Parts: sequence; structure tokens; C-alpha cells
Amino acid sequence: EQPLLDEEAGLVLVADARIDNRDELQRTLRRDLRRSVRRDLITDADLILAAYRRWGTDCAAHLLGDFAFAVWDRRKRQLFAARDPMAMRPFYYRIEEGRVLFGSEVKQILAAPGVPREIFEPMVAMHLFRRFDRHEWTFFQGISRLNAGHLLVVNADGVQRLDRFWDLDLEKRISYSNQQAYVEHFRALFTEAVSCRLRSDKPAGLLLSGGLDSMSIAGAVGQLQAQKAMPRFHVISWAFDRFSQCDEREVSEPVARKYDFPSHHIQAENAWTLKDYPAHGPDVNDPFIGNYQVLIEQSVEKACDEGVRVLCTGARGDIMGGEYIFDYPSLFWSGRWKRLLEELQLQAKWRRQSVLKTCKQFLVHPARHYIFLPKYVKRLYSLVRRFRNQGNQLTHASGAPWIQSSMRHLLPEKTPDPYSAATFPANYARWQRYQALTAPFNDQVATWQEWTYARQGCSFCDPWSDVRIAQFAYSIPQRVLNKTTSIKHLTRTALEGWVPEDSRKGARKVSPEPFYQWSMREQAPPVVRPLLSEMRASSRGYVREGALNDHFADAIKKGNSVGMAFWWTLTLEMWLRRLEEEGAADRLEESSTKR
Repeated sequence: EQPLLDEEAGLVLVADARIDNRDELQRTLRRDLRRSVRRDLITDADLILAAYRRWGTDCAAHLLGDFAFAVWDRRKRQLFAARDPMAMRPFYYRIEEGRVLFGSEVKQILAAPGVPREIFEPMVAMHLFRRFDRHEWTFFQGISRLNAGHLLVVNADGVQRLDRFWDLDLEKRISYSNQQAYVEHFRALFTEAVSCRLRSDKPAGLLLSGGLDSMSIAGAVGQLQAQKAMPRFHVISWAFDRFSQCDEREVSEPVARKYDFPSHHIQAENAWTLKDYPAHGPDVNDPFIGNYQVLIEQSVEKACDEGVRVLCTGARGDIMGGEYIFDYPSLFWSGRWKRLLEELQLQAKWRRQSVLKTCKQFLVHPARHYIFLPKYVKRLYSLVRRFRNQGNQLTHASGAPWIQSSMRHLLPEKTPDPYSAATFPANYARWQRYQALTAPFNDQVATWQEWTYARQGCSFCDPWSDVRIAQFAYSIPQRVLNKTTSIKHLTRTALEGWVPEDSRKGARKVSPEPFYQWSMREQAPPVVRPLLSEMRASSRGYVREGALNDHFADAIKKGNSVGMAFWWTLTLEMWLRRLEEEGAADRLEESSTKR
């Protein structure tokens, strides 16, 4: 029950949290817990409050799990808040004179009396240009997001601290003499991560595809079931009848059968993009929704119908164990040139391209980050690249052709990277892994998924989004994760014996892109065309309506691809209309109240 009160210490806590190091904290905080707990059950909220009592504003660094919480300290007259390092639980806030508003969603803050709904247009520009490097920004003036792994301290004088309390340990290295040792270490970490997320007395579930990431979760659950009592476990898969190239059930179903998991199929063609709009459109919080939103929401709804209250996904599996990151530069700098040439030749053969092109892509380009050229040379290089990209109107630099040129001026300077490639001497691959693990887009995707699941009454979790796995993925030699002709080599090796061998070998990443293109060109036009008429995004000066209509008409007539630049513009328009409708409803309610 929340808020959780400690009258003696003058503390009040609210939290959305799952704490994974419960046993360790209970041992460490025995005396603190005895002072505050008034019942036999020690909840995660109790542990957080005891941790604050012991360590104060440094308590978040001692917590392991997914969390967002706030503590009001009456004696100090200050509010302390923190958010987990992997951005699995959102936290938004607004600081005004005399009050601080905060919540898991932006619309909670907007619902408070006196909060204006002023669109923050630089964030609109960031959305249209698909940039994510301003973690703290939202689409509303005066409302901020607390970044992953950060803490906030506010008192009557304003913000006293806004600091990062967690980062990967850049110095840590994990090295074994053989591949099997890495496999066993990964298995132990991953099984523990899965076990922590299934601490539930309700049924749990998994969105199971034919890829290694979700398959590894199913395999870990199967191993855990053989060791201890686990909640009933369901798997949800997408069934493509029309687009057989997108269907992965041939690979995924044997995994479900191996462990006798109840398996449920969602007919994808009946959940085409934008079906039943506006039912699956963006919420007031922001315009970000996935282009398979209908399919995902139907999957979560089906899981909830089966009683599932914790639903897993393998969303960050690519980031942790894949990403086409290869360790060729370190082979060059260490003088292992014969091995380097062999690896590049294999890469070229696998990609069916020349060795010269492969060298440029995987060796010459990365090497630029280690060569300290004068600023004017780097500037010249940037100008050359910009000139070469002028013909491509959909690059991130130039933006889509329908975006008003004035929007470019609203874009902020790029946030400086705290760590350059030079911070990782002779190991460009480890720098790439760090960039992948800490990319701000991860935050956006995790928040969108958490909101989507929560609205159905389900808890979203991803065992791959565990700080222990992130540190492991960073600390081991990157060639252990990926081999030249075997992406996610460590993950695939670790699944031996966990899943049927045919599924392990046949696991692959399959994109539902053909299904999306069919949806947009053949099913969605009656929904899209009204959205492209009298556009709110056009009247506000964000986009050129005619150019956007021409692009969509060409896609229908010529069979061109409907890309993500178009989708993101369309979701912005849907969001602006949602705001307009909500505002009209609020005004109607206000006038009715006055009458």
C-alpha cells in the first residue's frame, strides 16, 4: 500500500519498482527494516525506504532492478527521486514555485491544476529528424524526464542535485581461457535475470519469435522450471499466413512444445498497421508509437486474457549480444595482421562484397576515431560527407523533404559524448558496445513498451535489460559475442541444450517489413488520407502538407517504400489531433462544471 509512511523518520515514499537484490538488502538493512516494517511481509517499497534511511541520496546505487521512486523527507524539506539505469521505469517531473509535480506519465502532470499544455517545439524538431540525444526533454514546455541511472534532489530553493549515479565500469575486464567459461558465466547471469523478473504468484508470459533473444528467455524459464516452482508460463507468437517469409513459428513452436508452454497465436493480417484508428494511436504523453502497435497491443491483450500479469520480451538482446560489432581494429593495433586479413576475407565473402570495401567499412572508417587530426581537416571531412549526402533526401542530417526548413533551426547542438573512441585505446569494438548499451533511443523504446503494457494491466519486463548482463557484455572481449560469420555467437552457443537443436540453428532475425508495407499501401490509405488533409502539423509550420501527400501517393502508385520518416511524421499528426480532442473535451467539462 502506497504512499509508504515512516512517521518516526518523517519519510514518505511512492515507487514503481521491482528490486532484485532483496536478499542482500535484507541482510544489510536488518536494523533499518526492524524500525520501519509493521508487518511480516517485507515489500520492495520497504527495502527502498530502508535504503534511503541508511544511505540517504546515495541509496539508488545500492539497488538492483527496475525502478522509479520518490521520497519526501519532511525533516529536510526535500524531495529525492531516482530512476533505474536501464530506463525500464519512467519518471517525469515539473518544478514550479512552491510545488513539484511528478509521475510515471506526462499526462499525470498535465492533469494537475494550472499546468499549461504548451508544446515544446524543439522536441518536435527532434522527433521529425529522429534524434534522441536530449534525454531530459519532453514534448511539453516545463516538463522534464529523469534520465536513466540519474537521481534528483529538490527543495524550496530548486534543484540541488541532478546527477548520474550509475555507469558501466569502463575499467572492468572479464577474460577466460576458453569459450565455454564465457558460456557458463552468461548462462548464470541470464538465468538469474529471468528468475528475478518472474517473482510472481500470477501467470507470466513471453512474446516469442524465431530469434535468439526471446528464445533464450524461453530456454532459461524451462531450466528454472526443472529446479523450482515457477508461475504458469504462456508464449504469444505472431502468425503470418499471407506473408510466410515473416512467419517464425516453425522455429519458435518446437521451443514451446519442449517445455509444454501454452502457446497462443495472433493473426497478424488481422492486426494491420493503423487498424481501428484511433484506438491504437499515440497517447497524450508523446507521439512515439511503433509501426506494429496494433499487433503488439493485441498480443498483450491476449496475454492478459490468459491471466498473464508479467510479460517478457527480448527487446535489448541485439544491443547486448549482437549489433554487428567486430574487433578488427584491435587486431590491427596489436599487430595481428595475418589474423586480421583472414577475418576480413571471411567477412567480405559472407557479405558478398570486395575485400577493399570490407576494409574501408570495418577498418579504415573506425580508425578515423583514433587519428587526432586538426579541427579544420575534420571540418573538411564533414563538409565532403554532407555534399555526398545531398542527393539522399531522407538522411538524418537533411531530414525528409516535407519537413519545413525552419524546423532545422530548432534543433539543438548535439549532446557531447562523454567518452570518445580514444577513451578505449585499441578497442574500437568495446567503444561501439558502450555506445549501443547507452544509446538514448533505448530509453524511448523501453518507455513506450512500459506504457503499452501497463495500460492493459500487465507488467513489462526484459531480462536482457539487466545491468549485470550489460556490464558482462561490455567487459568481455567483443569477439566472444560476435564472430565474423556468426552474429550473436555467444548467445547461440549458450542455448545448446536449452532449446531444440533445429530451433537453435535455425534461429534468425526476421523483419515484418513486408507486412508493414502491405498494411500502409493496401489497408491503411482510408485511414492515412484524412490525416494528410488539413494537417495540424502543417498549420503549425512543422511540415509541408503537399510534399507529404505526394510522397504517400507515389508509394501507393509506384510501390515505393513507406519509410520510417513518413511514419514518424504521421504519428506526430495523430498526436496533435489527440491533443486537440483532449483540449476540447477539457474545455467542455470545464464549461459544464461552471454551469
